[in-house]
Amino acid sequence: MRTSKEYRQTAWSAIKPVLPIMLLIALVASLPQLVFLFIQASCGLTPPMDTDLLLSDPDAFAAAYSAFMSSSKGITYSLLNTLFTLMTIPLTLGTIGAAQRILRGEDVLVRHSLAYIPYTFRAIWLQICTAFYAFWPMLLAYVVAIPVLLTVPSPDIVLLTAILLLIAVIATLVFAIMRTYLMVASDYLLARNMELGMRSGQYDLVSYPNTSVSEIMRTSRTIMKGNRMNFFLLELSFIGWNLLIAVLDSAVLTMAGYTLANVCSMLLSLFLGVYMTTAKAAFINDLTAAAPSDNASGKMTE
Repeated sequence: MRTSKEYRQTAWSAIKPVLPIMLLIALVASLPQLVFLFIQASCGLTPPMDTDLLLSDPDAFAAAYSAFMSSSKGITYSLLNTLFTLMTIPLTLGTIGAAQRILRGEDVLVRHSLAYIPYTFRAIWLQICTAFYAFWPMLLAYVVAIPVLLTVPSPDIVLLTAILLLIAVIATLVFAIMRTYLMVASDYLLARNMELGMRSGQYDLVSYPNTSVSEIMRTSRTIMKGNRMNFFLLELSFIGWNLLIAVLDSAVLTMAGYTLANVCSMLLSLFLGVYMTTAKAAFINDLTAAAPSDNASGKMTE
């Protein structure tokens, strides 16, 4: 495997000639969230985000936040947030597909970001399945822990049981994160398979033979085994950019408020998102190229 620095260099070399187009594609992928932010601001659906109150009286902040989320506005906020997040999923695949194109030296157009919209339900189903695959052990831990805590009579035993269950939950969280990293290639595999299907004219919404969600998940698990740490280190190598955006976001939040801070953070994240996505696509390309042909979901070669 190449180093994280080499993947960043590969990504930057691919992005640089088409940076404006890639930023526009990333902006298209962000449009649902931008629309959601506009609706938040215009309809008063912004949850309490008073940093002074949070620092001075966390309990009062938590109470205010809980009261908002249980109100009609809070419920509307949650529903709209879920809806617009789901709308983002196929557009995010468009960004991944564009990154894969430029890594192959192909032309990329803004309209390519819309090519995956007809396959929205498959993309959403993949997200649901990968999330369940990663976190079902943690959900199981909660299902077991809550009845145990409710049925233990002695306060001393309750404390001991709570400590043991907390350790178990932390362990299952670590396990869930490890399983999440087995699935990180799934979106990239799905985007590539969809593109191959669209090019060949064989893809349909029901069952293109090599793009079932279970097959994509199995391939992701296969190629990521033994490579999770390398992928984590690649993500970690972008920490400087993430810290810069966090600092700028905090400054804007303090000076200009929640809505403008969200917009600023999203716009600043466009470049970083394109950069990271392209570096990750290069990483996944190397893994699929090295994998045996019968492991490659959807036959990653043309």
